[in-house]
Amino acid sequence: MVKIIEQNKSNPEQKNIVPDFLLIKKLIFTILHCLLFCGAFPNVFSLQGFSFLGWICLIPLFYLLDLCHNRREKTIWALISGFAAYSGLIGWLYPVHWFGALIFVVLLALQVVVWSLLYSTFKLSNNILVCAALWVVSEFLRIQWLGGFEWTLAHSQTFNPWLIQIFDLTGPLGLSFIIVLVNGLSYKFLKHKYHWKYLVYAGMVMGLVAGYGAFKIRQMDGMAKTKSFQVCLVQPDTSSQDKKDPDLVAPLLERDLQLSRECFRDFHPDAVIWPETAIADDVRLRPDLLSRIGDSALFRRKEPAEKGRCPLFLTGSALWDGRRDQNGAVLLGPDATVWNVYVKQQLVPFLEFYPWGTFLRNNFYHQDFEFTSGRTAGVMDLGQGRAGIFICSEDGYARLFRKVAPQHPDFFILLLSDIWTRVPPALMMHLQNSIVRAVSFRTPLIRSANSGWSGAIDAAGRLARSSEQLNQAQVFKETIKLSKPGSTVYAKYGDFFAVICVLFVIMTLYKEVNVVKGVKEKTIDANVTKYTS
Repeated sequence: MVKIIEQNKSNPEQKNIVPDFLLIKKLIFTILHCLLFCGAFPNVFSLQGFSFLGWICLIPLFYLLDLCHNRREKTIWALISGFAAYSGLIGWLYPVHWFGALIFVVLLALQVVVWSLLYSTFKLSNNILVCAALWVVSEFLRIQWLGGFEWTLAHSQTFNPWLIQIFDLTGPLGLSFIIVLVNGLSYKFLKHKYHWKYLVYAGMVMGLVAGYGAFKIRQMDGMAKTKSFQVCLVQPDTSSQDKKDPDLVAPLLERDLQLSRECFRDFHPDAVIWPETAIADDVRLRPDLLSRIGDSALFRRKEPAEKGRCPLFLTGSALWDGRRDQNGAVLLGPDATVWNVYVKQQLVPFLEFYPWGTFLRNNFYHQDFEFTSGRTAGVMDLGQGRAGIFICSEDGYARLFRKVAPQHPDFFILLLSDIWTRVPPALMMHLQNSIVRAVSFRTPLIRSANSGWSGAIDAAGRLARSSEQLNQAQVFKETIKLSKPGSTVYAKYGDFFAVICVLFVIMTLYKEVNVVKGVKEKTIDANVTKYTS
């Protein structure tokens, strides 16, 4: 050992061998984490993602942080790793709005930084339960600083019905806790020379989650289904350029009406639904459009006689409140009169409004429009059932669904455009939030998209069809079972699990502080005794 030290002193170039090797190891773990993390979500190789990668994607991150010598170094590498992972995950957003995407990625990556800071405090990394709770706390904090927008590690599992039924208890944060816990146990297994007890614990945890999921799915499938709702979803696949052209409003309406006639071939829908801003003008102020809708075969059908009435018509429409545009949904009755209107409450920054005043609008990106938001929850009576109405990215905000839940809707309806990207993985990632809402509130969700995924999601999160018909004009005929098992724990109490994790972390930190304080006091007393004696 002495010889090695003397050689290093005599040859200064050898001093950089170890640091360079550590740097390479850190880069390898960073890249590995990014690949596993991005692979767990929808990607170019699988539109539903390789969800099993979510259960091991944090192992390289654990190794990476253990290679760092101090908190400053851990913070830097956590930021690098988080930024790289989320840039890879939502890289398709940069062409839409590079500045907004950059801010969004940084805000997402800060969650990893917060977790790493807490992770490296008082050697909490020795306790896997605390690590999992810290991850939940950091994701919960990110939800708050994103204004309620929810995107968690648990979203990677949304295409596995058996693993997501826990959402009705804890929401996605509960499954995030489980995923981090399994990652941590797997890391312990590798680090401690393959002690099999860690894998046994991980298998037991996953078995409990899957067992609960199997129980809930079987319970819901066995419930009596007394009512159903038949709906026809029109997916027009209209380009954003065509929607912005006022001269094309009437021709596009005619095309969509023609497409809607396919709804009545061997099918008798209770409602025909068009996607977000399918009518790029305020249909309430356009008697010519209302007249054309009323005169179409959509409302003039009299058969089948046993139905007793013609279907209702729900469409996304641009609205005008006298000052600014609004993004809304308009329900028309059989006589083509306006029955109800919902205005989108949660607008998308940089695309539908500009945060922090007009500075960003004038200096970074200019949109042709800027919306004002609605203030009231949207619940509409569609005859055969009551529907909670949402538009576009609102399925990413659980609080909006909790506002509607007390009115006991039979199903949710989400109108969305999805014309801001043609990338299939991006469209499927948007679908994941809808699955989370359907399971969390045990309420079927009907999705009507312009070019993304259109169809029905049942209360167990199962899809009515695959993802093969993206980015093309289609008509989908769906029948939704309306039986509901009642309100869920998550619908009643929200993110109570996150609060439990916060309290758990605070108590653990308090205990660790007292332990460190006690050790310091004993050391001081021993030194005083030594020198005085």
